[in-house]
Amino acid sequence: MVGVGVRPRRVGALHEAMFVVLLALGASWSAAAPAAAQGFVFEEEEVEQIAVSDTLARFLREGIEYYEREDFVAASIFFWRVITDPDPGAAPIRPRAQFELAKTLVRMRLVQSALFFFDDVIRTGEAHPYYEASAPWVVTIAARIPGNFDMLRRVQSFEGLFPDRIEARFHDQMAFMLGQHFYNVGELERALQYLGFVTEASTFYPQALFLRGVTFIRRYDARSAAESFLRLIHLAERGRSVRDVDVQRLRELAVLSVARTLYSTGSFERALEYYEDIPTTSMYWLQALFEASWANYQMDRFNRALGNLHTLSSPFFEDQFYPEAPILQAVIYFRNCRFREVRRVLEDFRYTYEPLREALEARMQELGTNREFFEFLASGRARSAGFDRRLQAIVNAALADRSLTNTLAYIDIIEGEMELVRTADRGWSNSEFARYLSDQLAETREQTVLLAGELVRNRLDAIVQELRRRQREADAILVETDLAEAGALTPALRAELFRGRRVEGDVDERPSAQTLWWTFDGEYWRDELGHYSYQVRSVCQ
Repeated sequence: MVGVGVRPRRVGALHEAMFVVLLALGASWSAAAPAAAQGFVFEEEEVEQIAVSDTLARFLREGIEYYEREDFVAASIFFWRVITDPDPGAAPIRPRAQFELAKTLVRMRLVQSALFFFDDVIRTGEAHPYYEASAPWVVTIAARIPGNFDMLRRVQSFEGLFPDRIEARFHDQMAFMLGQHFYNVGELERALQYLGFVTEASTFYPQALFLRGVTFIRRYDARSAAESFLRLIHLAERGRSVRDVDVQRLRELAVLSVARTLYSTGSFERALEYYEDIPTTSMYWLQALFEASWANYQMDRFNRALGNLHTLSSPFFEDQFYPEAPILQAVIYFRNCRFREVRRVLEDFRYTYEPLREALEARMQELGTNREFFEFLASGRARSAGFDRRLQAIVNAALADRSLTNTLAYIDIIEGEMELVRTADRGWSNSEFARYLSDQLAETREQTVLLAGELVRNRLDAIVQELRRRQREADAILVETDLAEAGALTPALRAELFRGRRVEGDVDERPSAQTLWWTFDGEYWRDELGHYSYQVRSVCQ
């Protein structure tokens, strides 16, 4: 078996000297010149035939045979021998061994480890003989590491093969991932282009619809965004069953997104219809309840808004993070000239959130490195004994960041592989190859931990800035309250005060006989959450 290799070949010193002498004498290269001198070029690379090592060729064949028998442990050792052998005879077959080893590791459920070898293929590009064959494997791995920016970048490296040189069964998945990648890097038109390639029969279609809607929002195209979200809602309501996709969760996100889109266009009544469609069992219910409070406020439905905010203050949700809720309460009371209530709410806000901000700032000063920030978050994830309840609320808020949650999930995947390598068959786990994988996984985990720590630092800093911003808003409301009580409001602000006794459509009367009426006595009951209503009256003159 013979392969083709390249080896540089220099001319000898004597021939170089002869060449210089001939030039000095003005001699010309002619047909009569010595054959050894004709066509002579310095530093010329000549192609030589390099024989493939028979031993390594046998290792490759045996590795393939073990792979086909699904003895992946044995196969991996043979492929590794070919890849790492310094014999020049390994060069022609090393690309095949790289590809086969990467495939083998995928079959061993070591997908991150497989990427160490697929990355070599990606770096070589189309010059690698197994570049095209690697594309579906990388797409498959990407499905197991969802949302990872680097993983999507790897998929994008095969973009030039799409769609003609990609197997049809991978088209939808790859199109969706390319859409995700271009959304992440801000190339929204290309994102929409690829998301549009995902077919309705695909398991990725609901996700593609949702991401299209979000992409249109980033392009300030509310109509197209709403159309995408509504198509997703209708898809879920028709009972669409999609494997490996939580369609109900996507439906709830789509409902929430439609509500937000309508709110942004001033369609508050229609927005409320969608906010109220989020069930109490949904993980998005509290967020919908809070945002519905703003929609009710915009329509002067103060009783309903305050009722929703009362639910958010329930001890059932004390580990949730809604610092804007008391600010909205204070604004509602201010507009109704209930200045005593304004001061009470803002005093409660200061009592709750000022120590929280100070504690967080102090903790951030203690955390110097990104690793320490990661460990701070990890302790919160574990809900370790004695972890401060108020700081837990901030940890929950930090975890709401999708980039961070994806990074944490990626760390879990890496740690799972490290455990698989460590606990594998002793002969394999003690091999040079297993030690190489362990070192690479440890390095990858370290890099990812530091990235997660940086994300935690940025997220906590954003929370501190939000608390400071809410405090400034509270201070501004107190200043306006002082001016209002002194009769020194500006005409514009005075015009904002509500002077009606009740608002059309607001809940300020006792319900019908079909509804039970309970007066709040300081106790919260789960079945009452979301159904509270205030009876606030304006005292503005």
